[in-house]
Amino acid sequence: MDERTALLDLRATAFAAVVLILVVLGAFLYEIARGNDGASYTWLAGVAGISYLAALLVLQRRS
Repeated sequence: MDERTALLDLRATAFAAVVLILVVLGAFLYEIARGNDGASYTWLAGVAGISYLAALLVLQRRS
């Protein structure tokens, strides 16, 4: 895989992650607005946030 393909893959993965996080947060807010507790989405949002922070720390230490 050349550098251009690797960069495109990285950007596509980042875009998909952002879309997924927004969908999970939107679903959580929708459930709250309907009067439900939204607990089924809190762990997904938590995993997304923790994995983002972990990746950020690892990448900062590498550079």
